[in-house]
Amino acid sequence: MRIDPDFIVVGAGTSGAVVATELADRGARVLLVERGGASPRFRAAGARMSGIRTEATNTGVKLLSGVGVGGTSELHGGIALRGFAEDYARWEHRAESHEWGTERCLADLDDYLVRRELVREFRDASDFGAFGQGFIEAGISSGYPAVERGFDSLHTLGVGVMPVLQTTGGRHASVASTLRAALTSTSALETWDHTEATRVVIRNGTALGVELSGPRGTTYVRGGAVVLCAGSPGSARLLRRSLPEAQAANLGRRAGVIRNHYSRWKVIDGLEESVMPPTNLFGLAAATYEDGLHLRVEAFAMAVRDRPALVLSATSYTSNSEIELGEDTDPPILRMRDSQALQRAMEIADGLLGETSLESLLGSGHRGRPWLKRVRSAHHLHGGAPMGSDPEGATVDADLRVIGTDRLWVADLSTVPTLFTNNTHLLALVIGYKAGKALVTEKA
Repeated sequence: MRIDPDFIVVGAGTSGAVVATELADRGARVLLVERGGASPRFRAAGARMSGIRTEATNTGVKLLSGVGVGGTSELHGGIALRGFAEDYARWEHRAESHEWGTERCLADLDDYLVRRELVREFRDASDFGAFGQGFIEAGISSGYPAVERGFDSLHTLGVGVMPVLQTTGGRHASVASTLRAALTSTSALETWDHTEATRVVIRNGTALGVELSGPRGTTYVRGGAVVLCAGSPGSARLLRRSLPEAQAANLGRRAGVIRNHYSRWKVIDGLEESVMPPTNLFGLAAATYEDGLHLRVEAFAMAVRDRPALVLSATSYTSNSEIELGEDTDPPILRMRDSQALQRAMEIADGLLGETSLESLLGSGHRGRPWLKRVRSAHHLHGGAPMGSDPEGATVDADLRVIGTDRLWVADLSTVPTLFTNNTHLLALVIGYKAGKALVTEKA
């Protein structure tokens, strides 16, 4: 190993890449450990996704996450929604800290985007070609008002373009805005890929280092401090394996719940090449708020059986779905609710397909394409090691420090204490950015 690390960061996903970069840029020596591969991938529209980890729940629905440097940012389309004020208000209340309220979080997010992001925000339907413009026209024809900016309110009703961070013609992995520059500009950051953290070594209430397994064999690395960014449920599971038995048991009682969103898909393939958009279509949406449910229909492009296809995704972002972790060898328990909300979202999508602007592009034969029979995956996983001010109901405090353990932090979506009713991409970035700025003061 080149460096004697001040920090060991476990997980090089969306949050971990930001944490490691911010710490290294501020003078800390950082070892970044990632169980997946090293190379960030950029995919053109319709390209096959890779680097996906799936874990079956008791219902057969699979938990979806990314594996490798970049984590889940390697898989998604980079939706750049800043989140709803209602979500941040609940978080601020639970943490009893203004640091996690709307004003502070959005200020940090804007600061991060200005300093780090290398790509532009797509905000115009013309960025998505004829299909994008047809989608917007279909929504307006269905009675939805045009949304000019963002979908940044829970009660937004309308159709429009959600801002996304993408390069022209392809997906953008967040790691390109962070690690790539850091690895070429500083010798204080070292990455070990294909290396899994099996346990955090804790003695007398203090984290001393991490046991690792990978190409270097089974080894123990001592560090000044340990930051878990293994995602949800990865960080919670690592804590369970690492904390003293009594503390781990308490963690299981208070923090085993993970929240998620789930969708139903309709696949439309066999299309002419001219219909396919020039970029992935994450970013087009029709949204409504009905009877306390935030429903959204999103459109995007992907490969289905090695053929380019358009996919409509019907999602309820206020669905009260929860995942409970059992032992490491047991499948997670998924409790799905609000199936009627997904049904309503699918009805909205079918209505859009029937409008002239889309039917003329896709052909009337595509109007009757069936929806996938069942929900196949849960995504946007968050929670499992929640933040809070009550030691009986939280895993980390408002400083992201594991309660009852020194020199150990969690800085990823595991810390989100309540259901986040929006896409979680920028949320993962802001958690990492806040952690990287604050933790450098803890350098030994």
